[in-house]
Amino acid sequence: MDNIPGINVLNYERMKDAGLVSIAKIGNAFVVSVRKFSTETGAEESPQIIALDIGKLKESRENLLLQVAGVEKLISDLESL
Repeated sequence: MDNIPGINVLNYERMKDAGLVSIAKIGNAFVVSVRKFSTETGAEESPQIIALDIGKLKESRENLLLQVAGVEKLISDLESL
């Protein structure tokens, strides 16, 4: 998946459950708020706000599914040898 700056999609659910990430809808737009902390003091800093384009996310998902299907076919062909 294309990198979403500030968001690791593999850790999204864990971060959300820990309260480190939250999502919101503002009008027709979507945003993610990522809590940030100082590496020196550990104090909470202003969160990083990231605008998301749900259409691009869906497009990325479809591209990933096509890639997975291609890998599955290749593995199947290799295993049939």
